[in-house]
Amino acid sequence: MKPGEHAAMFAVEDSHWWYRALRRNLDAALRTHVPEGSHILDIGCGTGANMAHWRGRYDVSGIDYSFEGLTYCHEREERAVVRADAARLPFADDAFDAVVSCDVLCHKSLPDKQAVMNEWFRVVKPSGTLIVNLPAYQWIYSSHDVHVETDKRFSIAEARAFIAEAGAEVIDIGYWNTWLFPLIAATRLYRRALPPAHSDIAEGTDTAFNAPFNALLAMEHAVHRTIPAPFGLSILVVARKTT
Repeated sequence: MKPGEHAAMFAVEDSHWWYRALRRNLDAALRTHVPEGSHILDIGCGTGANMAHWRGRYDVSGIDYSFEGLTYCHEREERAVVRADAARLPFADDAFDAVVSCDVLCHKSLPDKQAVMNEWFRVVKPSGTLIVNLPAYQWIYSSHDVHVETDKRFSIAEARAFIAEAGAEVIDIGYWNTWLFPLIAATRLYRRALPPAHSDIAEGTDTAFNAPFNALLAMEHAVHRTIPAPFGLSILVVARKTT
């Protein structure tokens, strides 16, 4: 991320409607596929908000390449973190019951997406779980992606292909952030033409937006647990290591 983006994340990550919705989706995937007490690696742990959220339920370790992000992890008293490259993990084969990674595979510092996916599965135990959140649709690429240094947004078909090539099995996949998609897509496309000087990470925490957006995505989550979303701003993938 560009300088200052981790600070913006740290300021809002516990309360911002998007991060709350992300954790809601991650929690549902973990409850379904990963027993409590499992050893989890959070790849690209950022400021450590997810690690803190799972504290007490899972044994969570984290890696991030950013010194700034790891500094904020320490402020959250998350000590099981190391600075490492997501493409070259400093762990033995089959070291973790599960790996979780949110909006990391899309980063421009990881040009060989398939090699990175293969590396992540390397550290997952046989029959273990990989949970990955990805930004959706390259056509919506905007100033937000520039500021967080994304170079690739995905489709479900592309995500499935990466998992299959890694020799793993998709057990759940779907779009989310669907109900707000028209508004957000229009905003992102507008900002492609007139890019602001910063990302939109810090936006939406005003109570005029935060509470209703969070409530809307909570309802969306409940609905799409049984009825798959036809599109959305993000993709959540749950895959199983089969070898």
